[in-house]
Amino acid sequence: MKNKQAHLKQYITILILAIFCNTAILAQKKEVHPLIGTWEFDYTSSVTKIERTSKARFDSVPQQKSTFEAAYRGRKIFFGDDGSFAQQLADGRRSTGTWAADNNNGLVIVDPSGNKYPLNIQTLNKTHLVLKPIVSGEAKPVLPEWYFKKLKN
Repeated sequence: MKNKQAHLKQYITILILAIFCNTAILAQKKEVHPLIGTWEFDYTSSVTKIERTSKARFDSVPQQKSTFEAAYRGRKIFFGDDGSFAQQLADGRRSTGTWAADNNNGLVIVDPSGNKYPLNIQTLNKTHLVLKPIVSGEAKPVLPEWYFKKLKN
């Protein structure tokens, strides 16, 4: 009888350990950063943020406006879970680099030459991303905010 009780206690102990180990393994599941995936540039939403004076200049020169639109419409960016970054333009041209985010909504994209492009994450959820370029001095980007829609993880 004592031998059966000893085996039963041993069996219960092993069962409890297995349950705790399984729970610990599930709890360690890697959390995926919400940036991971492919995002498409939302040209329509982004151009609504162009300052009036810049917009007036673009509207006055149709060729410049169409060149600008061709450079941005259809653009896609990809953030890999390994820190890789890629950007593909509508005409198929592609550039690569790396990315890193911090806890203060900062994002830095680094191209293969080591040039850094700091951005601020204004909005990030499952379907939308808004980035704001961080510029120094008096330089102002034509598009002060970049809107993206998530295509896939």
